[in-house]
Amino acid sequence: MTVSEFLRGGDSLTAKQKKQREILLYLIFGGLTTLVNLIVFWLLQKAFAGHTWKIQIFEYSPDFLFVIQNIVAWVAAVTFAFVTNRAWVFVSKGPFFREMLHFFGARVGSLVLFEVLLLSLMVFVFEASTGIPKEEICVTLMTISFNWAFAIKLIVSVFVVVPANYIFSRWFVFGKQPVKNSSDKISFGHAGGCAQKEDTLVPDIFLSANRFGIKLGLERMLALSEKLGNPHEDLSCIHVAGTNGKGSVVSYIASILAASDRRVGIYTSPYLERFSERIRILDGSTSMDAIQKNDAHGEISADALRKLGKRVEEAVRGMLEEGFEHPTEFELVTGAAFLYFKESKCDYVVLETGLGGRLDSTNIIRAPIASIITAIGYDHTDRLGRTIGEIAGEKAGIIKHGCPVFLLSPHDTPLTKTEADEVERVIKERCEQSDSSLRIVSAEDIKERTFLSRKQFIRLRDFSDPVSIGHIGLHQAFNAALAAVSVRSMVTEEITRKGLSKAVWKGRNEVISLNPPIILDGAHNPQGIMALCSALNESFGEEFRIRAPRLIFGVMSDKDYDEMIRVLFRSASFSFREVICVSVKQERSLSAQKLADSFRRILSEEAEFYNRPSGMYNIQGEIHAFDDAETTVREVLSQTSEDGVPIVCAGSLYLIGQVRSIFINYSGGTESDGLG
Repeated sequence: MTVSEFLRGGDSLTAKQKKQREILLYLIFGGLTTLVNLIVFWLLQKAFAGHTWKIQIFEYSPDFLFVIQNIVAWVAAVTFAFVTNRAWVFVSKGPFFREMLHFFGARVGSLVLFEVLLLSLMVFVFEASTGIPKEEICVTLMTISFNWAFAIKLIVSVFVVVPANYIFSRWFVFGKQPVKNSSDKISFGHAGGCAQKEDTLVPDIFLSANRFGIKLGLERMLALSEKLGNPHEDLSCIHVAGTNGKGSVVSYIASILAASDRRVGIYTSPYLERFSERIRILDGSTSMDAIQKNDAHGEISADALRKLGKRVEEAVRGMLEEGFEHPTEFELVTGAAFLYFKESKCDYVVLETGLGGRLDSTNIIRAPIASIITAIGYDHTDRLGRTIGEIAGEKAGIIKHGCPVFLLSPHDTPLTKTEADEVERVIKERCEQSDSSLRIVSAEDIKERTFLSRKQFIRLRDFSDPVSIGHIGLHQAFNAALAAVSVRSMVTEEITRKGLSKAVWKGRNEVISLNPPIILDGAHNPQGIMALCSALNESFGEEFRIRAPRLIFGVMSDKDYDEMIRVLFRSASFSFREVICVSVKQERSLSAQKLADSFRRILSEEAEFYNRPSGMYNIQGEIHAFDDAETTVREVLSQTSEDGVPIVCAGSLYLIGQVRSIFINYSGGTESDGLG
């Protein structure tokens, strides 16, 4: 490992190396912080040399400028320290302003306890050694050779303040705070919409871990699982990775297996409306009917999650005592899910990776029944790689020795032929290395597709009768085919048809209403937007060309939203009546105004490029920006009640989760007829 790789960090570092890197970077930035402090202090001294304004403080009168210079230098240094510590040393993703408040509070403490007291002590030491009266000490410090004020500042900063501040930062601001028993007030349920569970609290052990952000790597997860008794080793898992379609494939597979009267654990992320959505058990075929009526059916209960939280908390405490890093929120929930599924005696568990595959927390499982890879595209390139081959390699990391692999043909996704060839090459190479069989599900597996109302009927190869799914779009037909082929050896054709027809997956091409059409989709990258447009063209294109829909759009700031906008307008076969940009209640959200500015800029570029001064490229005056997504949705629905204009809402799963219940209430139902 090179020095630059070590300093950049990443998930390939061991816990010991990460600790060494953290201390080294803290010392480097601590030294720079001290330098900032000293330089500002020195510059202020030089700027005001010769001035001796005095104020009465306790028993003697220090130079007023000395105090002001020290405070200004301190503020400059602490600001520099906070930014560098948060971004590079402790790599914190916690609440910015809360951490800043804690950081400055800790530094005020160190200022009072160490700088003020020890500087005063050194002033008295200097007085005793020189005989200069303390009334004149600060003036003298400004004028004698070698500048004693500067020397005192250097000694206190380097030998006392820097080490003390590391302890404050590591344990009380960014780092391993003691695990709490308290709970934060976050409800399992939500107002209106789907059937509610009782309002309750999510254990703080899960919520507070959000400050650790996303960290790929298996070391923490393995240590946590060991403390929990390695529950994953007793589970029969089906592992699903990919860029788009993972959740849909998981829901299809789980539904098929549950239809065969098996108890099936489901682990997915993120959740749309309730934290408890992430951990669910479908217990046999009766669960399929229940979830059609209540989309909260089978979710982990508040009581079960509280009990698991206490056990996870104890495991984390043991990890910290042994010197491990604190697990991330995703790792903690994954550990709790494994424990829950084991103790619930699940026959099967269907796992969705959180991010990537190779270093994802779910990848501690050793011998899955099957490894399934859905459509691969460009997303999270800062973590998974800049090239499609690198991304495919990370997804292929879930392939285990001798495990059958099922891949959605990359040639049936929006990738170019060159990109698709590269993805296929990477997956095949990995399968050969792992002695794993590979089945590629492609367009040849779908013999025919027809539509009726909100459903599509698919005739699959080797199936005697069509299967039906409650999701629109060719990409969902591919997802259903991938799921059906993956478990074909485990269940009958009849069971497969039954399971697919009753699968529920919210917020993905979800048709809330047909009159007027209202469609919600969590498409959050260019590939997802292309799939959404294809589905809309196919199912609503003719209607939307007659009555153009309103688009409600909100995205995260770290997504390729410019390309999403380009794909949206290049792929849709219809125009939008209005584009309504909203901000999402998420710290990563792009502001509505910035999103609207991007729409205007890109539409102008596209209109010039295509020489199309009319149609969809001539709606500059109909692009709006609103910060409050929920209020905006209510107002748009009120307008739709009057004029019957269709609505498409997309851009982020966080947005869909925030506003879905409002749409459900508008449609007058408690669920969406299994569509979503």
